[in-house]
Amino acid sequence: MDLNDYQSPARRFTPKQLALIAGGVILAVAIVVLVVVWIRSRASINRPSLLQQSRATIEQTCTDASDPEACRIEQTKQAAEQNSQSKLCLDLPDADKDGCYWELAVKQQDLKTCGEIKQETYRALCTDEVARDQAIASGTPSRCDMIKDVQQREGCHQALEPKVDSAFEAKVLEANQKQDRNLCDVFEGDQKQDCKERVLIDDPDFDGLATEQEVQVYGTDPRKADTDGDGYNDADEIAAGYNPRGEGKL
Repeated sequence: MDLNDYQSPARRFTPKQLALIAGGVILAVAIVVLVVVWIRSRASINRPSLLQQSRATIEQTCTDASDPEACRIEQTKQAAEQNSQSKLCLDLPDADKDGCYWELAVKQQDLKTCGEIKQETYRALCTDEVARDQAIASGTPSRCDMIKDVQQREGCHQALEPKVDSAFEAKVLEANQKQDRNLCDVFEGDQKQDCKERVLIDDPDFDGLATEQEVQVYGTDPRKADTDGDGYNDADEIAAGYNPRGEGKL
């Protein structure tokens, strides 16, 4: 028998061996994850928080100030607003806490921060201001209804009303008064079309016949109530069966 023809059987793992290998891999991965989490947690414990950093900076800045207490108050207010840290407001005297929360609430557009204000009047004013700013910023009139103060609420709704083109509205009014759609020709495109559609009656000579009727049907002058000058109104002549452009019947 040729030894080269002999092939050793392929090694096969039993289900038990495969389970042990898979378990070992999972255990190794879990250990790596736990080590990474532990390292990160240790790093976060040793690293000061942003709040701690802010307080340390304030203390360092104000240590040699001529009035350390006034310096701490001012620096704390600035840090709270710049870093959006409402917890810094707690470091202020009671007389300054509400103002700190108010400024921060307006900057963050956060109604919850207004809720930290102790004085009820200031809390309501803060809430109204933030609600108004949110409504205007989002262009949502319904948010104006959250404002408690009546005048503020009305002002909010007025600020969100569609802006009116006074020149356009004035021309539409004039065209309706004169019953003349051609006055809208001072505009172009969609604005011109919109103006003409808003003119309810187009009868510039006030003879009772629309411009379209006079031009396309009877051939009369839409700007002369008595086209043939015989003393009779065009519409009256037509109603009586006479030719409004001259002698004879229609």
